[in-house]
Amino acid sequence: MIFLGSCGPATPERTVTPAGLIMGFDLSETALGPEPARELLKQIRTNGGNYLRLDVSNYGPQELRDLLTAAAKAGVSLDTVGILPPGLLVDGIAQFNRQVLEGGRGGVYRKLTQSRLNSLRALRTVERYIDFSGQDASPDLLAVDNPSEAVAAADTLGNYVIYIPTTGRVTIRLPENEQVRRRVTVIGHLGTQRSETLNPPYDREFSLLSNDERGGWMVITRLP
Repeated sequence: MIFLGSCGPATPERTVTPAGLIMGFDLSETALGPEPARELLKQIRTNGGNYLRLDVSNYGPQELRDLLTAAAKAGVSLDTVGILPPGLLVDGIAQFNRQVLEGGRGGVYRKLTQSRLNSLRALRTVERYIDFSGQDASPDLLAVDNPSEAVAAADTLGNYVIYIPTTGRVTIRLPENEQVRRRVTVIGHLGTQRSETLNPPYDREFSLLSNDERGGWMVITRLP
């Protein structure tokens, strides 16, 4: 059983969305001054985000230039004109994570909280092991009894990723008969991680148990 416990500068007229996963916040309906906005850029970048949409209509020219410069230095795309691709806005962490796993494009929160910042960090940790854009939904990895409503995906190389949004047990069934060495990495909602190696022979079926209502991730990768 695997146990999962708590564990160049832009301009307002030409704001470029980041390549790869878009992860961040749309705070265009929240009044945010220039100094709090600069601090927020640092927080987003520190946690692995790369996108922020703001209403800067009340900023002075120099304040806006300074903010754009800070965004460029932080590596965060500052959207001042609303060019976010459709379908990325989400309201909750579970929706955000499912969207990343199932769509491979990313997600953008409508509201800022510390737990949502933490979720960006956890996703970036998962991304060290797998490429979200190469994953396809793989419900056959999971047993029918799935009280936590976990979701799973796989790539063509035989690597798997499972997101479990809350407490509960999930049974994982590796789909192939091939016995190869694998690394199983459990990643908590804060990005904490621990790994163990599955050496043949091993059971193709095992359980993921979460006692944390904030959920977490499991990544199963093939080893040479």
